[in-house]
Amino acid sequence: MRERYRREHLEQLNALPTSDKIDYAVRTPALPWALQTPSDPNGSATRIRRKRGRLLVVQHVSFAGPGPLRAHLEAAGLVLDVIDVSAAAALPSTLEHYDALVVLGGPQSVLDRQGWPTRTQEATLVAEALRDEVPYLGVCLGAQLLGVEARGVAYRGPAAEVGWTPVATTAQCAFDPVFRVVPRRLHVMSSHVDHVSLPAGATRLMSSSAYPNQAFRVGRIAWGTQFHPEADAAFAATRRRLVPGWAEDEVPANGDERFFERHAGAIFAAVFSRFAAVVDAAATRRRELSPALLNRP
Repeated sequence: MRERYRREHLEQLNALPTSDKIDYAVRTPALPWALQTPSDPNGSATRIRRKRGRLLVVQHVSFAGPGPLRAHLEAAGLVLDVIDVSAAAALPSTLEHYDALVVLGGPQSVLDRQGWPTRTQEATLVAEALRDEVPYLGVCLGAQLLGVEARGVAYRGPAAEVGWTPVATTAQCAFDPVFRVVPRRLHVMSSHVDHVSLPAGATRLMSSSAYPNQAFRVGRIAWGTQFHPEADAAFAATRRRLVPGWAEDEVPANGDERFFERHAGAIFAAVFSRFAAVVDAAATRRRELSPALLNRP
């Protein structure tokens, strides 16, 4: 079983277009028409000078940072403002000065009515991203916040998903501008027990046996993942120490942790680069429609 699994996933990875592999620059995805650069109706060569896009990244605990996500977004020329709210750092009141929003995971529970000190601010920013179609990526807690703000329902799952979890893509995933590079089956890094129902009109992209909404898209450019695509070896080592039962559940009997880590890393490197392309396209269009933004800080 182990060799069959390894062979199947290597075949899936090798089937990716060359430009979608980790060792190469990822091509710009086929974006929704609303995000494509407006054409000049007069056919002139005049172009407005572009600036790099800026992302706000909300971090909830010191050991769960953006990890490899940061490297891939910065490699695409984007600027990240990472704010760790566990260090009492203040969040901006709006996304006025940002071209995208990323909300990471954390030990907080979306089911906690009292929330955590920045929950109301974070919910306001997520709602703003949805309203104004600002590109959004939510991880674990960030995905649950996305689901709730899009009128999904948060709930406690049947059992904790800890360590490497098998997931499968849906038919719709093959048409998603960001997650289309994910193979049919994959093991992903998990650490959660809360979940959220699929909001009305959202698109389910990935599922597991216990948690049906492992990845989903709301509207055109807001994504949530229940698992941790940004997890690296340091994340896994820390969670192994902190989460009861992690060591027992971390690696399936037919699996090789290093193989899972390399394979998932290659796949999500392509996903992150495609998300960066969405952010870049949205930022470009926003500036072309609002030239005053060219001079913003």
